[in-house]
Amino acid sequence: MDDLGEAERNAQERLGRMIERVSRGEDLPDHYPYGVRALREEIVLEIDEFNLWYGKKQALFDITMPVARGVSLLILAARTSFPQSEGQEATLKADYQEQVAKGHVKAEGYVDLRSEDVHLTADRVEFWNEEMRVIAEGNVVYEQGDQKIIATRMEADLKTKTGRFFNAHGRTGADLYFYGDIIEKESEDTYVIEGGAFTSCAQPTPRWQFTAGKARMKRNHHVALHHPLLKLKSLPIFYAPFLYYPIDEQGRATGFLLPQIGNSSLKGFIINEGFFWAINRSMDATIAYERFSEVGNGASVEYRYVASEASRGIGVIRDTPSRRAIAAPMPSRTDHAT
Repeated sequence: MDDLGEAERNAQERLGRMIERVSRGEDLPDHYPYGVRALREEIVLEIDEFNLWYGKKQALFDITMPVARGVSLLILAARTSFPQSEGQEATLKADYQEQVAKGHVKAEGYVDLRSEDVHLTADRVEFWNEEMRVIAEGNVVYEQGDQKIIATRMEADLKTKTGRFFNAHGRTGADLYFYGDIIEKESEDTYVIEGGAFTSCAQPTPRWQFTAGKARMKRNHHVALHHPLLKLKSLPIFYAPFLYYPIDEQGRATGFLLPQIGNSSLKGFIINEGFFWAINRSMDATIAYERFSEVGNGASVEYRYVASEASRGIGVIRDTPSRRAIAAPMPSRTDHAT
């Protein structure tokens, strides 16, 4: 079978090792499918390289298996296609597959399930092909476009591309990483995350992250966090009852900016929290609050516009406690270029 992929070849190698164990009289764990353990039982039928077509589409590929007395159907190291009348198809590959009932398949070993732009791998999968419903457990990896989620368990509907992931972490877009006790996928690009965290740091231990009891994330648009806590490494820095964090791929979206933190010998510990306002495609503004541990509070407003390629400008108003201490007027600056 020269056309077998790497997954099928690996599956056949594992099957060969199990058959060797049986031939040596060794016991197999109970979780192995009955069809493998039945090699010790009375074999009433041998199937070799069986293929099945559903109309013009091939549904079963190169099925090789022994059938013991009392076993209705068990597929070893096989690939199964499930054509759907509505146009959506699914292809399931696994070390072992068992048809539990009509339209209901259990698969174990290295399980690989594909449907449209969804790719799922796991140790164990139950699949209902008419409903396109799937339950996966053990080393679950779900991929859809630029979205990737790794979990211990998943319950999903492949028609609506919704589902729930447990003890999960993942990535979406170029640089947004997240994890959660429960991640619910409400639509193709919307997630609700419970007991989770977000960061754009790719390091195993992120330099910063927002933790939150609950959050709603719209892919490539924003994350809305309830009771978020900003942490630098493990040090809590900033808390808010609610935070809207933009993650627009274009880089311009209305929302709060990440806090800026510093230290000054004159002003002490400094924290700056800003709000970015994308007014329209040619105008925006940043409104910021500053807290200086030694001298008090400050604020600033910065407005920017681009009228044309040859005409643009910026206006800045800043109020700092050090200037107020000497009764100086609030500084401002306006620049315009044409």
